[in-house]
Amino acid sequence: METTLSELKKKIEVLLNSRNQVLSGGGAKDYAQYRQIVGEITGLNLAINEINGLQRKFERNEDGDYE
Repeated sequence: METTLSELKKKIEVLLNSRNQVLSGGGAKDYAQYRQIVGEITGLNLAINEINGLQRKFERNEDGDYE
């Protein structure tokens, strides 16, 4: 069953892949845009890491391991 977190993570991964393709394809028109894209990639990776942490926490709680 898809959870809300899983769906959110998939949407963020689509955005992340899009930004990575732009960057790897030389799509940044100048250094400012390059920095912006790198910042977006960093932020999206942070969001995915947070979602992964929440998913692990919820899975532990479902197993009866309460924090």
